[in-house]
Amino acid sequence: MQQEEFLQAVSQLKARGKSIRAIAAELGVNRGRVDRAFKKLALPGTEKLKEGPGGDVFVGRRLELQVLTTALADALSGRGRIVMLSGEPGISKTRLAQEIGIIAADNYVHPLWGRCCEGQGAPSYWPWVQIVRDYVQGRDDEQLRSEMGACCVIVRQ
Repeated sequence: MQQEEFLQAVSQLKARGKSIRAIAAELGVNRGRVDRAFKKLALPGTEKLKEGPGGDVFVGRRLELQVLTTALADALSGRGRIVMLSGEPGISKTRLAQEIGIIAADNYVHPLWGRCCEGQGAPSYWPWVQIVRDYVQGRDDEQLRSEMGACCVIVRQ
């Protein structure tokens, strides 16, 4: 679909009251592309708001999102970083992670997720186990060898 056709389709779907998420699903694109189309079209009421994964509006956490966006830019330029989100339950850590995940996906980066649970019982390094498992399961042996180097030994269970 040409850019002009895409913008027209977004405009028509928005006029019918569809959300960013619904428009993205219907057109088969990511939400970031629809959000950018909203800004290009200057649709009323969309200049300052960004709809999140659940259809809600993402507000606040501007500084934290900027730190994460900078870390992503550093990683994309070859300067890897690790950033940890921590804090009390209910302060929107997951929502913030979802936002940077959307930005990462818009930059052709596949976000990998690991989660911790409060309390005891999870194995050591559990979030990292989840991340590495997700990464490895999504690739065939040849792709892993090329990405990990010649000394990589692959054992699948």
